Amino acid sequence: MERPWKRQNLSLNLDEFERHTEKITVDRISKLPDALLLQILSFLQMQDVMRVCCVSTRWKHLWKSVPSIDFTEAKIRTTGEFIRAVNKALSNRGGLQIREFRACVDSDLCQINNVDYWITVVVSHNVEVLYLDCIPNRPFGKNKDKLCLIPQSMYQCQYLHTLTLKFCQMDLPSIFCLATLRKLHLELVEFTDEDLEVLLSNCPALKYLTLKNCNKDTHLRVFAKNSHLENLNIHEDDWNLETDLLVSAPNLLTLNFSGMPKRERFFVENLKSLVSVNFDFSSTYCHVWDPEDHFLFGQFIENFCHVKSLKLSNWCTQDLSVRAILNNGTSVSNTINEVTLVTRFNKCELAGLVYVLKNFINLGVLILNVVKDVETEFELILKDEGFYETTYWKPDELSVAGLQQQLRTVEIHGILGSVSFSSAAELVPTEDILDKRRTEFEFVRFLLKNLTELETMFITPTEGLNTLSYSKKLDILFQLSSRLLSLPRSSPNAHIIIRPIQRTGKF
Repeated sequence: MERPWKRQNLSLNLDEFERHTEKITVDRISKLPDALLLQILSFLQMQDVMRVCCVSTRWKHLWKSVPSIDFTEAKIRTTGEFIRAVNKALSNRGGLQIREFRACVDSDLCQINNVDYWITVVVSHNVEVLYLDCIPNRPFGKNKDKLCLIPQSMYQCQYLHTLTLKFCQMDLPSIFCLATLRKLHLELVEFTDEDLEVLLSNCPALKYLTLKNCNKDTHLRVFAKNSHLENLNIHEDDWNLETDLLVSAPNLLTLNFSGMPKRERFFVENLKSLVSVNFDFSSTYCHVWDPEDHFLFGQFIENFCHVKSLKLSNWCTQDLSVRAILNNGTSVSNTINEVTLVTRFNKCELAGLVYVLKNFINLGVLILNVVKDVETEFELILKDEGFYETTYWKPDELSVAGLQQQLRTVEIHGILGSVSFSSAAELVPTEDILDKRRTEFEFVRFLLKNLTELETMFITPTEGLNTLSYSKKLDILFQLSSRLLSLPRSSPNAHIIIRPIQRTGKF
């Protein structure tokens, strides 16, 4: 059956399309100045830059001048093609600067002399940002002879300010100076204590250092006595239990630990300038709960009592809870002004929160980030020791009143988040939803009762409420607010402010 109305619409659409295309007769992109075109092309992978430049005669040689050469996501079938593509990109530069060079290459497949050539070329072209990832596409163990050896020419670069090396081995020259280097990221890199100390001493402008899974089979000792290093990040995953970690950096301001470190001993010294420490250990890491050394972290943390800001992951909160429950926490003098804790708000962890309030008596700000409560080995170990909820969480008997004379601000992010919200929550009465999270309300009540100088308590509900219908979410927020605002307060100046729901990301 004929449908003229469809033909008519199609005809009209085609006519309209032709009118528009008649107007687009000028290649406006090609009219842009070279400087702007090069800036646009610098955001692309080099392989794509070469292809794009084939579409126009004006663009034909433009790719040779792109200041950033990026081969980190190159979709090239064979290693030979990859090497030829990188060599081609580098050999046509003339005297133009290579501002950034980034490449990911399998160390098993790429010959070392290729990497030597690439680094030598980019250094001769005054590279400022160098990123080299040689991690092989296979599981690897202790076979160090596969590590990519960095040529000594790299250490003579006078313009380098950001350097990232992965799965590499360093061979430092006797005399060198990376005078402009500000950021250094080393991952799966092997070096001796002396090499790292010499490297840091010869980078006078270095401010940021990241060490990820370095020296996994040997001691990791960071001596930065003659360096101006200000920010240090150390990430480790389940390495040798018989090795040490030591940090000595008098100018260090910020120190971050993350991952699942299993070093036998941790030492810190000469951190007189340190302001902020962050322990972001994985919650699946339970090395400290070994009967013989499960207070290792608690003893380690006592070395940082002079800092102003301390951030502890949920794993750390659990460890402090063990110390509190087993009465192994010792009171130490400290000047910590701000503490951030990640908690599941179960009764086991409340002991750790109270431990902080009792031992960090100079607090001005307490921040609690709530995450979903899941059973871990932490609870099982406590039960094996004969400890149950009723033995270590008795809010009516516990008190920190009079200890916190300076704590003025408390922030609780993600309240109600200790239990996840499912689609069935729509049918559950709101009173039951709140009662299921009663531990959160118990601790808020405990804080308001004991913090006599409290001025402001900021509370942000969990973003899990966004999974519910608007009416259900509104009802929960209304009853949540009513409960919180009705709690008694020992401080006459205390205000409870409930903030809008925000995406808080990973704590």
